[in-house]
Amino acid sequence: MTDPWPEYLAKFAGTLERPSRTWSEAEAGEVWRSLAKGPVGQALYGTIRKSVLNKCVAEELLQNLLAELSMRRTYDPEGLCSDAFRHWMVACLHHHLCRYFAGEKKKREQLGEATDISDDAIGGVLTDEGRSAQMVETKIDAGAMLGSLALSQRDILDRNLRGETAEEIARELGLTPGNVRQILFRTNRDLREKFLRKRQ
Repeated sequence: MTDPWPEYLAKFAGTLERPSRTWSEAEAGEVWRSLAKGPVGQALYGTIRKSVLNKCVAEELLQNLLAELSMRRTYDPEGLCSDAFRHWMVACLHHHLCRYFAGEKKKREQLGEATDISDDAIGGVLTDEGRSAQMVETKIDAGAMLGSLALSQRDILDRNLRGETAEEIARELGLTPGNVRQILFRTNRDLREKFLRKRQ
């Protein structure tokens, strides 16, 4: 199989050579949609499927990974060429899989089940062709809109996405859990309405 990365990196070189925090909403949308819907998205899905046998779980992992990365805007090539984006994505994918397997292992241990999940189950970096990641498109569209949120809203969503509870978020930000839940509810509602208007 032909490596899909070079063509993708060349297409978005001008954008990928800059930190994602400097991208416009349009640039971010193009970068993430093209990745999710194209051959690179298929390759990422194939990598996950080598480690996760359940097709639905693999699709959800890819969706969550791309949605999280598009929202957090933490990519920074640090003066390197656009190929830095590929290495960053691979590292993020590996971390995402490690986090998933750690969570699964913890669940099984809590249920008193024997488990042999280890870091070795994650496997290496592959470029095998996988099933198309078209299901990611809607989450990436929504993720691209998060840049328009107030910093406080984005911080709360970011922490919630990382798995922090309303109580933990409230404690860190000096809010009440009720306020955190209310902000999450209103922000998700507003994003959903904005997303639906954009899709019409």
